[in-house]
Amino acid sequence: MILVVSATAQETEALASRADVRRIVCGIGPVDAAAQTASALARNAYVLVVNAGIAGAYDASLRIGEGVVVADEFLELDLETGVPLALPGDLAVFDRAESDSRQIERLVAAGFRSVRGATVSRVTATDATAERMRALGVQVESMEGFAVLR
Repeated sequence: MILVVSATAQETEALASRADVRRIVCGIGPVDAAAQTASALARNAYVLVVNAGIAGAYDASLRIGEGVVVADEFLELDLETGVPLALPGDLAVFDRAESDSRQIERLVAAGFRSVRGATVSRVTATDATAERMRALGVQVESMEGFAVLR
């Protein structure tokens, strides 16, 4: 069984129904995405989890409507300057996640471009933020990606 997670129903309504695919609408943002994905995974076993939906692009070569696959994702969970949070003792921030490289290879072979993503809690609306994200190597942003991938 395959699990397809999207923030809104409209993001996956064009997908054909299949008996081996379960679609869930998780709601907008990383908290709802994590909760709904974890709940679905606790109830059923899936061979693949796909986060499908709309992403904003920092890479000017990406086109509206182009399908991409996110190879690695990070969550902005640091100081705005990019400096890691200072945590006591051995505590660590888990702010990076990677997709299954075999799935990435299959999707790239099928014509999808592999990109680096970031999960954000707001839509980027300034050139300064876009430049900061580009400097980090980010090509696309979403509000749910890291939460589903992690």
